Amino acid sequence: MDDVLKPILALLNNPLADLLISLGIGKDLATAISAAFVALILWQIAVWSKKFQARLKNNKAAKDLKPEFDYLTIKGYRDIFIPTRYSRISPNRYDNPHEVHKHNKPDELIPFMIKHSFNERVENEKFYLILGDSGMGKTAFMLNLYMAYYAPFNFQRKPQQQMKLFRFQPPDIENPVDILDRIKKITDEEAQNTILLLDGLDEDPYILSKAPNISDDEVFVNRLNRIASETRRFSDVVITCRTQYFPQEELQDYELNIRKPDRGFYKLNKYYLFPFSDGEVRKYLNKKYGRFKFWHWSKKTAADKLVKNSHKLMSRPMLLSYLDDLLLEEKEYQFSYQIYETLIKKWFRRESEKWKKTDERPQFIDSLQRFTRKTALQIYRNWESEGVLYLSKADALQIAQTHQIELKPEEVKGKSLLTCDPLLNWKFAHKSILEYFLAKECEKNWTFAANFNFKGMDMAKHFYQEMAPVLNATRFVAVKGGRFLMGSPANEKDAYESEKPQHEVMLSDFYIAKTLVTQQQWREIMGDNPSGFKHCDSCPVEQVSWEDAQTFIARLNEKTGLTFRLPCEAEWEYAARGGHKAPLGEGREMLHAGQYKYAGSDDLDAVGWYGDNAGDKTHPVATKQSNELGLYDMNGNVLEWCQDWFSENYYADCKKAGVVNDPRGPENGSYRVLRGGSWLSSAQRCRSAARGSNEPGYCISRIGFRLVFVP
Repeated sequence: MDDVLKPILALLNNPLADLLISLGIGKDLATAISAAFVALILWQIAVWSKKFQARLKNNKAAKDLKPEFDYLTIKGYRDIFIPTRYSRISPNRYDNPHEVHKHNKPDELIPFMIKHSFNERVENEKFYLILGDSGMGKTAFMLNLYMAYYAPFNFQRKPQQQMKLFRFQPPDIENPVDILDRIKKITDEEAQNTILLLDGLDEDPYILSKAPNISDDEVFVNRLNRIASETRRFSDVVITCRTQYFPQEELQDYELNIRKPDRGFYKLNKYYLFPFSDGEVRKYLNKKYGRFKFWHWSKKTAADKLVKNSHKLMSRPMLLSYLDDLLLEEKEYQFSYQIYETLIKKWFRRESEKWKKTDERPQFIDSLQRFTRKTALQIYRNWESEGVLYLSKADALQIAQTHQIELKPEEVKGKSLLTCDPLLNWKFAHKSILEYFLAKECEKNWTFAANFNFKGMDMAKHFYQEMAPVLNATRFVAVKGGRFLMGSPANEKDAYESEKPQHEVMLSDFYIAKTLVTQQQWREIMGDNPSGFKHCDSCPVEQVSWEDAQTFIARLNEKTGLTFRLPCEAEWEYAARGGHKAPLGEGREMLHAGQYKYAGSDDLDAVGWYGDNAGDKTHPVATKQSNELGLYDMNGNVLEWCQDWFSENYYADCKKAGVVNDPRGPENGSYRVLRGGSWLSSAQRCRSAARGSNEPGYCISRIGFRLVFVP
């Protein structure tokens, strides 16, 4: 025992203690201070030793994993890693991360796989599928699994066993090689003792169909089975992928078409990555900003506030990694796209400050914005045609020259949102960033959105669904719901009995298109032009039945991944009257020649094309004055189909019911409602309360429609 204590006492009895005693400090206090000093030194030695060991591990991994990963990438994935948790139940069944952890107790995935999965001797337990949404840390999991497997104290690893990690995205962009061709170079003898990690199946260039007669689903299944067939000679195979590629039952493993040596078929054992819990987010912040580093307290406090206000969004590891950029903007985030919007703006600003003088920065940012947008579009085209998520040097230079963009590759390469490798090939640092730009393009460009392939672009779909109700102000108006009197007053001139009695209706908020669907928009979705008045892309489509409109809407919804429909009759009238923006919430009727006067304008001529001014034809949309809500052609140009069945007695039934909430018309009928008047109508038929109807299959050059968007 004395032999153990002597070195410790010798450390405490050091020159520092003697110095403190000589200065008049008591021996006990001097010894305590000296002991604290020694403990601090030992602690620092331990910290630096740990960092040194980590650096050695990172260096070794970077060497072993070339060309898949470089040192900085590995370091970034390891420094602030929070252990990945998993479950057999998808977290997507819950809207809120708090609910995920409330109803589930996910376990750590890396220890589970090392201890159990890789030591399983059941032949069927060979393939493992790790599923997670964008930014959930699939690549971080793979890298840390690799590092943990080779850790000195991993006693589960057999001496002869090894692990290899590949990415489906080709590392050599100039000369891409199929991942399976690279794997084939591993001998059968080596493969028997090798655990194979395959990262990012959703980024595999060969999972998309290149032939119009073969579906993406068929190509995907065939590719997956080929991967399984080529890799079954390995001891274990772990594959990561985005969740949306495997929408089957959560607890049901994905059955492959590859037979086992004995009997039956191989299966992919599915595990879902879980978002961070509140406790794990705090651990992340402590790792990032330090638990006791007081000089980071203000930043850590700001990070705590940001996470608290946006906890649903900030449970993804990828978004947490950009905290420093987000903290510079003092704002709260309601939607994911707003976070990406902030990150990209900060990146534009940071790059301009890095490379340009103050007076040159606005022009540089403009060039960078245009270059980034064009790059995203070209990468999307490459992805559709070749299944790759990068842009060649030649294409990048062509974009710059075609659009007169003055931007040097060295001005944006490095650790940025848009990166450039040594061969000057371009890609986005994360696929979700590319998808943000594509969603923005969908929001701005009807044609692009209508033909966009959301298959494999789940975040683009998610961003677009968030953006549409907020940013679609160029095409839709957000109408604040409320109570109004629907129908014609008892004393209204020229009113039909089907428009009476006036009754109270309470509507919820909704979004309605500013204009009628045009001939160009119809052609972009349907491929033809049924209109009688052709050769006018901006004129409303006409000669379309109610059934035709439903076919158009179904195709539009399928192509965009969003939800549109026809307005119900109550929504249409409320919008035509100006909603709450009109006096008394009732609006007023059209007046012409001293009889039918329209809100704020002298007569119907100012707001609508009808029998007296249309010249027996339709006219381009939005060429007359809009109403209070900014809606065009609500009275005239073409009649508009509504969603409801028509009934002469429906208003009387509503009156008996009192205030009717969000009415959707009769449950059945023979005719559908028409509203708004047309280029052939009289002024009195252009009143906001005027009702018409016809069979759902009826079409004529006076009938078109507009859309309602459903968030």
